[in-house]
Amino acid sequence: MTAEPAGCEQSDESALLSRLEAVLIVGDGPVSTTDLAVAIGASTGRAEAALATLRAALDGRRPGGRRHGMELRRIAGGW
Repeated sequence: MTAEPAGCEQSDESALLSRLEAVLIVGDGPVSTTDLAVAIGASTGRAEAALATLRAALDGRRPGGRRHGMELRRIAGGW
């Protein structure tokens, strides 16, 4: 594991969101919340909270945020 450059450390939440986004992008179909939790090394509750945070960020609903070209939806039993 490599260290982040000085001044570029990710918070625990930021790192979790990065892992979640990566798993969602490389998936070839809907991924259940339980499977996402396992993939990112978090509890199901924490994964659900991270999904809500990521969804709000993509929708531009976070402070200072903007709407992104990607939308996170629950579909076919997954995300």
